[in-house]
Amino acid sequence: MPYTNVTAVWTGASGLPGYTKIHFLGALTSSEVTTAEDKVRAFFASMSVYLPAIVRVDVQQLAEIFDDNGDKTGTVSGSTVPVQVAGAASGAYSQATGAWVNWVTGQYVYGRPVRGRTFLVPLGSSAFQSDGTLITGFISALQTAANTLLTGFPALVVQYNHHRAGQPTSSGIATVTAATIKDKAGVLRSRRD
Repeated sequence: MPYTNVTAVWTGASGLPGYTKIHFLGALTSSEVTTAEDKVRAFFASMSVYLPAIVRVDVQQLAEIFDDNGDKTGTVSGSTVPVQVAGAASGAYSQATGAWVNWVTGQYVYGRPVRGRTFLVPLGSSAFQSDGTLITGFISALQTAANTLLTGFPALVVQYNHHRAGQPTSSGIATVTAATIKDKAGVLRSRRD
């Protein structure tokens, strides 16, 4: 089963650009890509108060289509250019620290759960408590944003490639059924995570 990848590009802060890739089930049409891009933009817009004021997030109008092995098979453009999301958090921030969403599928391959992650890095200091963990308000806002992103059409999916010694590689896509947020700061080691 094919999937369509919508990319959001983070710019403005040291260490950027960064790329967030969100996958949707199927080879989407232009109007369906527009719907998917609007969902991704709304996700980031709901987080803008926690993004440093220097950060900008641009959801790309051109989406990529892949087969379930992860091989690119084409591109499709949404009908409108998504409006840029601007961070609004003032003050200090760590350029490598933020949070992440765990995308749960309920599917297992070789005894391991198929899951995905979306990192939000960097985050402004307003997202953190004095002990370095995430504030309750941020966790609640991120959970709501993640639930909204995975609700409705098009469906959110995770693409996977699992390998176990002595077994063939298993690859495919799995539909996301839930999102979880840990009360723990995440450190992004690569801008392409």
